[in-house]
Amino acid sequence: MILGALGIEANHAKIYRREDRIYISTYSETAGDFTFLNGENVYESMEVFHNDRIVFGTGCVFVLKTPEGVPRKQISEMDLTYEFAVSELQNLDKNKSSIEDEELMGKLKQIEKEIEDEKVKMQDKIRDEQKRFHE
Repeated sequence: MILGALGIEANHAKIYRREDRIYISTYSETAGDFTFLNGENVYESMEVFHNDRIVFGTGCVFVLKTPEGVPRKQISEMDLTYEFAVSELQNLDKNKSSIEDEELMGKLKQIEKEIEDEKVKMQDKIRDEQKRFHE
């Protein structure tokens, strides 16, 4: 299948069957940045089930239908829309943002502590210099 959209590489991903199971994998990490299975990036081989949503690039959305029809999770056929797949991606972005926010807050607290420690050292140094000056 040839797809053309932002984020899609010439050799982007493959969907294949192995021992009665279906999998998706990408050909590169960059392709994994633009391949999603149910809202999660595909960086390694992942099993795909009936009604799973696959997004390639910035907007090529597919719903996988299997003859067996055994879904990973019960989802109403009515809910399997483009908007539903996009909302999964937005939830991923929110989760990434909250993780990044936590990491940034940790770094900020560490920097604040280092500044406070440095401030205490400088105040001690100033006091010592003032004592020496007044002696």
